[in-house]
Amino acid sequence: MSATPDPSQDAANPHPDHVAWNAVANGDDTATVHGATISAPSITFQPPDRVLGKLQNQPTDDEKAQVPDVNSEHPPPEGFILNGTIELFGISGFKADFYSHHGPISADVDVADGMIPIYQTALLDEDLKISTILPAFAGTKFDIFDFKETTFTFQNLQLDKSKDVGLTVEADIIFDQSYGKIHDVLSKFLGVADPTLHVKCTFGIGQDWHKPLRMSSFALEGVFPNIQASPFSGITFTSIGARLIGFHCVSYSSKKGSSKAYGYSLFGSMHLDIPNSAVPLALSYDISEMSDILTLSAEIDSPWENAFGVKSLTIQEVSLSVTIDLENPKSSLTFDVSAVLDAGDTSVYLTGYMSTAGDFSLTATIDNLSVAGINDFFYHFFGEDLITPDVDIRIGEATVTVSKEDGFSLQIHDLQIGEHTSSDATVAFGSKGAIISASLTDDVLKFGELQVTKATAQVTFGRYGKESKTDIMLGGEFEWEGYVFDVGIHVYTSSDGNDSLEYTIYGEFSRTSDGTALSSSFPISTLVPALKGHFLGDITIDDVALIIASTDDPEFGALNHSGYPVLAGIQVCASLGRIDAFSQITRDQHPESLILRAAWSKERGFDLDICLHADTILHLGRGVTTDPIVLGIELSDPPSLIVSTGAMIPVEKQAEPLHFTLEMQLGTLEASATGQLTAVGGWNDPFGMSEDITVGPNLALKVGIIYETFLEQGPSELGFVGGFLIGKTGGQLAFQVSDIPSQEFLYIEVTNLDLQNLTDFANTIAPRLRLPQPPNVMEFEDVKAYVCSTGVTIGTLVYPPGFSFSAKVRLFGIKADATLEIGNGGFHCSGGIDPFSLAGGAISVAGYKTDRASYDLEFTRDELGGTIDGVIKLFGLECKMSGTLQMHPQLIIDFQFELDFGTIFQFIVHAGPMSELSEGASDVTQHDSYQLTAEFHSELRDHVSEQISQMFKDVEKKAQEAADEEKAELEQKRLAWEAEVDAKQKELDELMAVWTKKNDETHAKLDQTMADYLAKIAELQGALDTAAAKLKAGIAEKQASLSAANADREAKMRDEENSLRAKRVEWDAKLQDAHQKLDTATNALHSGFGDVEHDVDVARQKVDSLQNSINDINNHISNAENAHWWDLAAKASLPGLFAEKLCIEAAKGIADGVLAVAHAILVGEEYAACKVGLEAAGKFLDLVQAGADTALNEAEAALEKLDQLTNALVAGVQAALTEVGELGQALIDDASVALSMYKRASVALFREAQAAVDALEACTEWLVYTAAKASLATLKAAGSGLYVAKEAVVTVVEDAEQLGMEVASWMLQNLTELINITDINLNAQVGKDVGGLVFDAVVKGTAGGEHQFSIEVKFDTSKIMEFLKALFDEIVAWVKKTLM
Repeated sequence: MSATPDPSQDAANPHPDHVAWNAVANGDDTATVHGATISAPSITFQPPDRVLGKLQNQPTDDEKAQVPDVNSEHPPPEGFILNGTIELFGISGFKADFYSHHGPISADVDVADGMIPIYQTALLDEDLKISTILPAFAGTKFDIFDFKETTFTFQNLQLDKSKDVGLTVEADIIFDQSYGKIHDVLSKFLGVADPTLHVKCTFGIGQDWHKPLRMSSFALEGVFPNIQASPFSGITFTSIGARLIGFHCVSYSSKKGSSKAYGYSLFGSMHLDIPNSAVPLALSYDISEMSDILTLSAEIDSPWENAFGVKSLTIQEVSLSVTIDLENPKSSLTFDVSAVLDAGDTSVYLTGYMSTAGDFSLTATIDNLSVAGINDFFYHFFGEDLITPDVDIRIGEATVTVSKEDGFSLQIHDLQIGEHTSSDATVAFGSKGAIISASLTDDVLKFGELQVTKATAQVTFGRYGKESKTDIMLGGEFEWEGYVFDVGIHVYTSSDGNDSLEYTIYGEFSRTSDGTALSSSFPISTLVPALKGHFLGDITIDDVALIIASTDDPEFGALNHSGYPVLAGIQVCASLGRIDAFSQITRDQHPESLILRAAWSKERGFDLDICLHADTILHLGRGVTTDPIVLGIELSDPPSLIVSTGAMIPVEKQAEPLHFTLEMQLGTLEASATGQLTAVGGWNDPFGMSEDITVGPNLALKVGIIYETFLEQGPSELGFVGGFLIGKTGGQLAFQVSDIPSQEFLYIEVTNLDLQNLTDFANTIAPRLRLPQPPNVMEFEDVKAYVCSTGVTIGTLVYPPGFSFSAKVRLFGIKADATLEIGNGGFHCSGGIDPFSLAGGAISVAGYKTDRASYDLEFTRDELGGTIDGVIKLFGLECKMSGTLQMHPQLIIDFQFELDFGTIFQFIVHAGPMSELSEGASDVTQHDSYQLTAEFHSELRDHVSEQISQMFKDVEKKAQEAADEEKAELEQKRLAWEAEVDAKQKELDELMAVWTKKNDETHAKLDQTMADYLAKIAELQGALDTAAAKLKAGIAEKQASLSAANADREAKMRDEENSLRAKRVEWDAKLQDAHQKLDTATNALHSGFGDVEHDVDVARQKVDSLQNSINDINNHISNAENAHWWDLAAKASLPGLFAEKLCIEAAKGIADGVLAVAHAILVGEEYAACKVGLEAAGKFLDLVQAGADTALNEAEAALEKLDQLTNALVAGVQAALTEVGELGQALIDDASVALSMYKRASVALFREAQAAVDALEACTEWLVYTAAKASLATLKAAGSGLYVAKEAVVTVVEDAEQLGMEVASWMLQNLTELINITDINLNAQVGKDVGGLVFDAVVKGTAGGEHQFSIEVKFDTSKIMEFLKALFDEIVAWVKKTLM
């Protein structure tokens, strides 16, 4: 019976059709086709009568006559039937009438290439026992059944659509009483009147017609045609079938073995009426017997949508079971029910019951539901996610219940919200989201020492994307300080990442503990009795609320609040009325309404903070503004209004202003403030002096404000004081803030300051100076120093830019005063010196025109020292003096003055202490002995040489007469010389007058140019200062205005936001009510009718599906009916197709009834009424939503408009601030440019005026004057000493002794050049024991051009002639001794 391939048509391997045809044509006794061997083969064109008898349409005589020619040599193309007898399954004598189809097949059968269709059938005429074909079942209950009209059919393709591929057995069974309980169930329980059933079973494709059947288990089954049963109200068996089962059993008892057994079941489809559903529930069922117990089991093959009439509830794996008691029947059945509810990741196994009377209840316990489980259930019902509150919610055990009374419900038995627990909580799912309502285990909530009684919790899960609120709200009653509040408590998870729980408690003042109602407005002194009698106590507070928060700036969630700023702890917040003192210091620019935040603690009572609507800065005047201020009330005695902030003081040459802390106390008439510099370490780099210079660190700011004059005149006091270091020496400074930044300066007072600290300070100011460290020979006292960015004039005093001071000073031990400036190259110090004495009083120094000498010192990298100018007096002589001071690398003081002895000797004297100066011995007045040194200049030395030589010549003459003549001649020449000198002096005086006039005029022009320049510079600098002051004040004023505008904007925005918040609360309540009505209408519709529209759609789909199946069967029937009437496969399939069609039509009839019922409900008045109610609720929700949208949109639009308007106003003020800055800077730039341009333009004028001064030394008048002066000097030099020397020579000659004459004669005879003096050095020591000025003179020279000598003589400044005579005598003695 295996499938036969399609071999080529050749003699060696003929086609089975030819085999069958030829066997009959040849008259063979047997024929074997497709593995089946039959006897008495014949050809027929008529299917078996058993088949034909079941056809609705029998073939006509014409059709029977139109058969192919049986005598044809070849098989007819239309096909034929091979008929004969076959012995089945190797059972001797077990014969059947056999038919084999050969020929075309239906076009709707797919045949693979090379495949030959096989369709064979064997018919038994007698009843069959199952043990005949399956001997192993002999003796079983299976063997009691009689199978009538048994037919065996084999097909290798599904030619017969009513049978499977392979060997199929089919027969009729009549279930009578002899068949036991299966008959009782059919007749008594299901009420089947006609127990005849057509059954069949497929044994598979591997069986053989001539071999025993190989089957271990099998089932024969069939469905009673067009039979329905409704044994109880609410249940209908829409189809009934029976299944006879033979199976193999293995025994595991002590007697191990195996055997065959019998079983049965009744099966089919059934409908259960479901409350709240328009259509019944369709199930497949099975009735089976086990241990004499009958059980009806049923299940749903697909997920059950809208299960139990609960909208959107879908469950799977629905299984029902109930035992059947045929002896004691009941009026209804109650099924045990189990099902699986898969909601996302949450899956629960429901168990319970369902009665045909309509009652049902299923429950499931969830060990650990979690918040995600809540979301899973909501998504299951509404197809959207929930927004989870940001707080730690732990949900443990919960119970899901689906019941007739409550529909779907969820009860939580283990709930923890932060630290709060509940064992009784319900979850309500609605169109807006989900809400957990819980009574807390302990009805007292504790927050630290706080207690809220009658505690409840509500967790709201918002619906994602629906602008729904998500929140956790605790509630209860709170009593505090004699007041009782109904509070809401918002609980949420901290945003710091540690998952800690935070809370906000909010309640409005409504009643006292004794039940007295409170007004919404009352004086602040009612809340804070300490303010009674003070002007602050009369301020009215409105919208008073108690707020308790666990953290600063808490979340409020769904709490209805007024947008107050909140800190951690207990506080009372309210709107605060006008405070006059605050309005005064804000120049009445800020909103009058403020916010009171009164923090409270049991230990301290109230701390009263006044919150501003926005960051607020104050303009204190003189360009000084504050940081955003903090305003509060200090409950001192008396109370005071305090502003805490910081002050920013702009200073020149510094990008960032100085920043001070500031605490201001506001009185009724005036305000005062103090503060400290905030910069760690002090004010660094003041006025750009040096980053290594720091003022402070402790700088104290003081501000005074008188309200009456503040607006026009600014503060009455504004400055700071502190400490200052110059090197390592400390002093005190003061800084007074000025409207004009360039006129601001630091005033510093230092008691004592030495030179080394000053040098360190200078090097610090300008590190590039690298001044060497001098010895400490200067000590400054009572230093008054000034530090400024530009030159500042205060009264008649002018202070240059940078660092300068005036002080008393000791310079080398000499008292003086000092004016000092530190500049780019170093520092310059000058001043007057008090008269002083040296060398034990032998020398005194004073001023030239006054009694005080002057000094001028420069301290640079290359020079550390300077000069002293004055008059020196010693031994009755008075001379102009210029002293030199050197401090590095060696400590030196040198007084220089010119001595003029008569008309012959003029030379420069240097005076200095005999002992070396050091840092420890630098007081020049303490040195008793001074060394005076001098050297004759070359002209004077030449004159002395000439006169000494002349002496030798004159001595050699030995003529007294010559001496007398020479005296007379000398006198005449002297008189002529004096007359010439007088004439030259007169001429010089006239030239001097001409030169002096020109010099004075030129210097006067330079002085006038300088005066004009300085006046113009002062004017332009004044304009620059005015512009800078205006910019400074303007920016500060506009910054304060900007702060005020921002505050006004924020106040208005807060009011509008509160209005919007109130509208949201109002419309949220309306929307909540509308949603509730919609949910109620939805529940009412579904509780009465379920999802009838969905049910109608499902019923219609079922009807359509069944109709499609009928159409498919009709197509198969049509194909079979249109086949040749001898087409065995086609005709044999018709009975089965008709039976199947009958069953499907019956099912469709039922489905039509279900659809009709559902549709009737859908169009019924009751449903329409509920539908209208639902639609009305939906429309009402839409209207409310539209109203909410409109109201909120209008409120939001108003807020946005206000935002835009106030933002524009703020932007205008910001633009004004920018404009002030730009215009002010432009004015500064213009003034600066004008100043710079004038300075540049003045350079040429200065150069011209200076050039005129510089040209004085090269002008004709000066050249003529200097030429005349030089001529006079030459004349004097040539004459004055000459005549005096000649007088000395005459005197020497007159007194010359014989030795002198001998020497002179020898020298004249032997030396070509007489005497040449090369050096005359003078040295004298002056002290208190020295009576006169007598120098030790060392005279060096040559005689005869080659003989050198060095002679020491005394030079008494009071006996000049004696010096020359003594010198002549010493030379004579040297010549005599050395040369002669």
